[in-house]
Amino acid sequence: MIRMSSIRAKLLVLLTAVLLVSLGLIAAAGETIILGQEDAATGDASQDLKTAATLIKDGYNAGQLSTSKFIFYGNWYGPRLSGGAYNTGKPGNSQPIDELDAIAQRHDFAYDIAAEMGKKYGPHEEARLRALADSIAVREANALPRNPLEWDPPAPDPEKAHEYRRRIGFGFKHTSSIAGAASKALAEYQTIRNLIDKKELGQILPKSSGIDEAELQRQSAERAKTWFQGADVRPIFRIELSASTDLIEEGGAVDVGFRLVPILNEGSQAPGVSREGIDPELQKKIKEAITFEVTGYGEITTSTTDSVRIATTKRWYGLRSAAGTTVTVKASYTGSEADVVEDSVSFGVALATRLTVRASPTYVDFVPLEWLADPDADGCSSFELNAWLETAAGDPVVGMPLTFADQAGNTATATTNDEGHAYVKTELCPHDMEGEMKKDIPFTVTTASPSVDGKFYMMSSETMLVHATRREADAFIRGRVVDKGRNDRPIAGAIVRFTDPLGTDREITTDSNGSFTVSVGTIKSALPETTGTVTAQGYESASFTTTAMGSGGQTTTVGLYPLEATLIGKVVTKTKDGETAGINGSTVHVTSPFDQLIFTKEGEFSITGLYVGDTVTMRADARGFRAYVKSGKITMENPVVTFVLVEGSGEESNVLEEKEADEKERDEVASQPPLYSLMAWATPADPATFQNVTITAQIFPPRQGVTIEIKMHGTDDYASSITALTNAMGKVYLSIPGAASGVIDDIVARIVGTDVKQRLRYSF
Repeated sequence: MIRMSSIRAKLLVLLTAVLLVSLGLIAAAGETIILGQEDAATGDASQDLKTAATLIKDGYNAGQLSTSKFIFYGNWYGPRLSGGAYNTGKPGNSQPIDELDAIAQRHDFAYDIAAEMGKKYGPHEEARLRALADSIAVREANALPRNPLEWDPPAPDPEKAHEYRRRIGFGFKHTSSIAGAASKALAEYQTIRNLIDKKELGQILPKSSGIDEAELQRQSAERAKTWFQGADVRPIFRIELSASTDLIEEGGAVDVGFRLVPILNEGSQAPGVSREGIDPELQKKIKEAITFEVTGYGEITTSTTDSVRIATTKRWYGLRSAAGTTVTVKASYTGSEADVVEDSVSFGVALATRLTVRASPTYVDFVPLEWLADPDADGCSSFELNAWLETAAGDPVVGMPLTFADQAGNTATATTNDEGHAYVKTELCPHDMEGEMKKDIPFTVTTASPSVDGKFYMMSSETMLVHATRREADAFIRGRVVDKGRNDRPIAGAIVRFTDPLGTDREITTDSNGSFTVSVGTIKSALPETTGTVTAQGYESASFTTTAMGSGGQTTTVGLYPLEATLIGKVVTKTKDGETAGINGSTVHVTSPFDQLIFTKEGEFSITGLYVGDTVTMRADARGFRAYVKSGKITMENPVVTFVLVEGSGEESNVLEEKEADEKERDEVASQPPLYSLMAWATPADPATFQNVTITAQIFPPRQGVTIEIKMHGTDDYASSITALTNAMGKVYLSIPGAASGVIDDIVARIVGTDVKQRLRYSF
């Protein structure tokens, strides 16, 4: 027994179906049309009544209910339309126009299968298979790419195709739900009839074909494939119109090109067309049967086999302008050789415009920044860009947005006033000169819209030049050298070497503030970048790149990192035979530059975490011996320090370099190696091909008579070396001939008799 709630639901579904059919939204022959843009359907008519009512209202307001053509699409979509044949009862021989039309084709064949199964098994089976066919169409339509131009074949009218695809998604879901409900109702009715007719037990339930959704989809696709292989399938094309603009100047003309594009459905064997091309004879016949219709104020003046020229005309014999109207060109096929999908293209008739631009002032003169009274001034100059837009007749164009663009692509927008005038304020800066002394800097003004207040205007663009100059000024290379390991404190006495823009090798020492300034002449043209090196005692060398500027220009900061140092030490005492012995259990307390207590091993110790240039203060202690304090600056990477303790109590102290003790202890200190550091550099630092190079090695503090060895080896197997005593400046030199491009020289300089060495590389 059927429950009352189920009966009410079926009645509601039936009433909704009647409503939709009565309003022309459902075509009883199998194609469903929903008027509007909705694409979300639940399949439950009771839930979608509000949406359906909205769609009906929107369709009525748009005038879409006034014509029967609205419910047709392509050659297969529409009530009683199948293969281009209308109301014949069997498919015609016209191919689908796109992939959506192909879905409608398979849907038609699925309905044919449903009708056949209905004759064999009863109306309930036909309704069930119709519901499945609608469901398949919804799923396949929703699976298509959102852009109809990406379909295979692509849609000839993307906007219309997209709208119909959405209607399938809404309407077919309802017909599937209705057909499903009808199938159940008919099956229940047949069961009751069988009981009344006292059928045998096995014949009471209605029979089914057993075809499920997947099988129905396969069979309908197979029938479509068989249809495509028919001998009478007609070739199908679309006319494709194209033009280089969508505006025609009033009184002007535009060429509209056209071509035939084959619509290639998978499996089609239509004569005269394939993926390789169109049969020339067929193409000629079709093109000869194409006609062009022009609506609006335009006419065809000339035509060829591939294009037509459209010229605008005047309304009322020239008494009224055609500007602001639209000209549409439609291409239609009147022959019988093939099916051809029509196309059209529209143009707005626009007034010609004239754009005048001017800068105020037209000339800009940049003075050197160092001449400006304000040290924070950027030297930029402000000015206006003005534009006037008018028609060919001299009337101002009012309300037109104009785009002002500079050479870097930066834009600003202004709108013309009642006089057709618009302007923006901007500025030019010294960097806009791009290093040149004189330069014409372009600014471009373009109309930003083809229409204003419903009127069409031809787009205009004009470029103006602002003449910029820069005065001469003395050029300097300036910089500052800082200690990157010690809070960027200035490094005095650093040696800066570079080759100036005139090709002269320059060397200068930083002052007490770590600064340096070198004059390199007068700025008359763009100067190249300058590359140099910086060296300083106790620091790693560094390179820098800068550009010569005026006296108020930029300062280049060069950071040097101090060399790491490890101090090796001993705490000893003198034995009775005059020898020294390490004091086991002795300690060394470091109080500067950090705090650290070290327990020696048989008097030996080491201190890490130091940098060349640090001032170190240490105290050596041992039970039964007088404590000893030493303090001094680290001048090399591996200094050696010895504490000689004497028995007794109290404390002694001296600096690392000088020891205030008895004569024997002074002899002991004198026997230790001096605390030297070593620097080496190449001049030039970045040699050109086959340019000679001079290697300089220098000890710090400078001292004459120290033995230095310099060795070099190139990747071209050239080698050279020198062992010599330092001069009064603590320097030794090695000259090296130039080499071919790409050769790398490896240099090692060292203080003979010590572990102090310096290594550098350069390439040609």
